[in-house]
Amino acid sequence: MFDLEQAKKDALEFLQRTLTISELTDDEKELAEFEIARPVWEIRTEYFQPNGSVRPVKLYAAIPTDFPLLMPEMYLAEECMAEIGFVPHINAIGSICLYDATSLTLDTSRPGEVVKLAVERAIKIIEDGVAQNNTGDVTDEFVAYWSERYGPDDKHERGLNMVAGSEPAVDSLKIIVLDKKYRGFGFILHDGSEDFEIFKGFLSEAKYTFKEHPAFYLGLSGMISPPFRLSNGDISLFIEREFKSRARDFDRFLEQVFSSTYLIFSIKIGENVSFFGWHLPFVNCYRPGFRTGSLKPLRVLATFQKNYFPLRMIMEEYTTSRLQRRTAGVMAPNRYKFAFAGVGSIGSNLIPYMLSLETSQISLIDFDILTIENINRHLLGMSHVNEDKVKALKHHLQANNPLLKVDTYKSSVIEVINKRPNILNDSDFIIVSIGINNVEEYIAQALAESELTKPVLFFWVEPYLMGGHCIYLTPEHKVNFKELFKNGLYRYNMITSETYGDQDAQIKLREAGCQTSYVPYGRQSITRFLSAIMPTLYDLIDAHSTVDLAISWRNSDKVIDGLGIKLSELGNTTKEYEVQVNNL
Repeated sequence: MFDLEQAKKDALEFLQRTLTISELTDDEKELAEFEIARPVWEIRTEYFQPNGSVRPVKLYAAIPTDFPLLMPEMYLAEECMAEIGFVPHINAIGSICLYDATSLTLDTSRPGEVVKLAVERAIKIIEDGVAQNNTGDVTDEFVAYWSERYGPDDKHERGLNMVAGSEPAVDSLKIIVLDKKYRGFGFILHDGSEDFEIFKGFLSEAKYTFKEHPAFYLGLSGMISPPFRLSNGDISLFIEREFKSRARDFDRFLEQVFSSTYLIFSIKIGENVSFFGWHLPFVNCYRPGFRTGSLKPLRVLATFQKNYFPLRMIMEEYTTSRLQRRTAGVMAPNRYKFAFAGVGSIGSNLIPYMLSLETSQISLIDFDILTIENINRHLLGMSHVNEDKVKALKHHLQANNPLLKVDTYKSSVIEVINKRPNILNDSDFIIVSIGINNVEEYIAQALAESELTKPVLFFWVEPYLMGGHCIYLTPEHKVNFKELFKNGLYRYNMITSETYGDQDAQIKLREAGCQTSYVPYGRQSITRFLSAIMPTLYDLIDAHSTVDLAISWRNSDKVIDGLGIKLSELGNTTKEYEVQVNNL
């Protein structure tokens, strides 16, 4: 390991050979609004203007604690910013965006060269900006420039954009304003999409109230240039220049609005359309000396209210398509709907695995509440004890992803099959984690008789989770589910039938005073079981497989050491943590 402090000293000595460079004192750093604890170097150098002449420039290099593992942050001095004006990649406080840090590999053995590289890149950005060689970069970074603060009194209003990234119809956009901010967002731009309707339902259940607010969408704009601290007068000129054909419609709109309003426009960035705008104050067209109706709102904005600076709307896109782009990089070919019958220890822990398949909707069916004794292996914990499992899971899941549609049914799955089978049949796959053989037989029979029309996955586990099992049955299956069991014991069990019949074997336990026994197994075993079989299940689901399968997993011998539990023939021939797949 090398000495980070020595690397800073070596870099400074190296640069002093070729550059005019000095370290700022604490007072100088405070005056320039830098963090006192970090070294900041003032660098005086030059850049070329388009005509070939040389101009002096002053830069600051703020040295990170982890230098030279990380590159210095470069800043353009305030007096130089005033001279140079706005150029791409330099923000309102002079910070220069040098490189994408995640794609940059630095030679840490030459710390002086690391700073030199940063200085050279900063000079190149300045020269390209002054020569207007990189004006097209404004488009790619428009969102960042729009979000900048261009002075201490430049203010934003943050909200969510729930419009998918394509050009909407001019009259399709709406704004709702929340009575209290949700995670710092005070309004939502939407076009009535499914994502918005799901999110609105989530907000209502979370006790947020909101109301629709007047909004006007101008349309798709060409590129406009920073800085973006614009007054009403600037905005009226922008409308006349970019949206002359919409100016009259905007006047008519404002004449009917007796409150503040949101004015929105869009810009195409890459393949997507992004939205921007302002929260305009009420436009007062009633002025002494003017006939009623003679003053038009745009004229008022351009004259009487021209020096007012409205809040700029900063909108974070929150759509399923955007989230998929920023995670998988592409839109998922399928968005699945799952119905879960039974959301106990196994069923609840299955949910996160299925959500990784870009799930759009889940239905949760269970009549039970969460009790204390189950929280050590359930997806939920103490904060949801004595709540209905289905409602508690919905709250938990939508708190993490409000765009997930979650339907809950506090009911037995048998009642659902008999009275509302569409709840199950509207899903793509039905996941059963009940562990009661008679109930599972009933479900399999409903599938065989076409009362259920979607593939069913049955999950259950053996004591100590020595074996974990899944049966995958398709609607066309010819399998006699009952014949897979003999005296209630599964043919692919990892534990012998003799052990199950041995009254002294510790395969079921009972607490003092408890009238019912329980099957022991821990959270680690659940994780090992589910993570081991998931690749097989993902392949089945993605292919919508029509092959009926029995999938079994074997745990480690360590979980049953000293318990007198014997393994079946399959258990003895299957390796620890191995998955067995058998056609049915």
